[in-house]
Amino acid sequence: MGLFSPQKQFFGLDISGTSVKVVELRHGPSKPQLLAYGGMTLPAGSMTSDSSVDRQNVANAIKQTVKRAKIQSNQVVAALPGSAVFTSIISMPQMPKSELAESIRWQAKQYVPSPLDEVILDWHIVSEGSKKDGEKGEIEVMLIAAPINMVQKYIEIINDSGFKPLALEIEPLALTRAVIGVKDEPVVLVDIGQASTEISIVEKGIVRLNRNTTAGGGALTRAISQSLGIDANRAEQFKRDFGLKQDKLEGQIPKAVQPVLDTLFTEIRRSLEFYRDQPHTSTEITQMVIVGGTAQMPEFLSALSAEFGLEVKIGDPWASVNYSASIKDQLSEIAPSFAVTVGLAMREL
Repeated sequence: MGLFSPQKQFFGLDISGTSVKVVELRHGPSKPQLLAYGGMTLPAGSMTSDSSVDRQNVANAIKQTVKRAKIQSNQVVAALPGSAVFTSIISMPQMPKSELAESIRWQAKQYVPSPLDEVILDWHIVSEGSKKDGEKGEIEVMLIAAPINMVQKYIEIINDSGFKPLALEIEPLALTRAVIGVKDEPVVLVDIGQASTEISIVEKGIVRLNRNTTAGGGALTRAISQSLGIDANRAEQFKRDFGLKQDKLEGQIPKAVQPVLDTLFTEIRRSLEFYRDQPHTSTEITQMVIVGGTAQMPEFLSALSAEFGLEVKIGDPWASVNYSASIKDQLSEIAPSFAVTVGLAMREL
């Protein structure tokens, strides 16, 4: 099993710090057809714990979620958190495929921050430059290094749940497939999870940049809880209902979360600046796509648009999927939270 292993007849599995989500699709005449989907909340800390009891609880949650959703396949493609995986786009001279693997491993020693015997190294060619007169063209390779212990943890949990792990990939790849596709224009992709936020810049279907910050949905909720002196559940509800509206609760919520937003905005700005400084950059970024539950926080998209001067929209992973009209409202409500899972299920379709 590799990070890019092509396989068929599987379901997408997203295990986050707070939930398990599953989606199963099949080939359709024009778009993939939705067969089944479902989700279940996990106890806090389940995936960060090394306890065998917590791992078994996650495995049981997967088993229950699959059963309730009526998933048919027993094979799985799952996502590794981008924050724990090293990725980089490297340029190399064109060479015979027989030499490429060895050359990439040598290059990886210069880029990967961990010893190579502690990671699983994978790669694939993302573009091949044209050859110039008398010169060899260059190829671009996406290099991925995932910690062995983390990969083993995911495989063990999936096996314990009674399913067969076929492939693991990083979240930004699944998100790109689900909500962006292969656009010529570069797009900023922001995935706001509970524990962290992944910021990626995607160009022509290639994840050119990926960085992580702890300024996620949980940090926003904690800021509200501490500032207003309320428990986490009530703070979460305030975040969902009132968000950044200045005319609610005398503007206390926007004021409480501003330090977290400042951290998030700083990381997004750094990502934009880094991308713009790269020699390959030729097109200005004009659009930002947001996924994750916090994407639906009132006035959040407006705040991002005002801060960066970009068109900001919520990513809809169901836009490229056929499904029954009777569940349209229900799918729309969960769309930002299911983007990774849909992207995993769309793999090879």
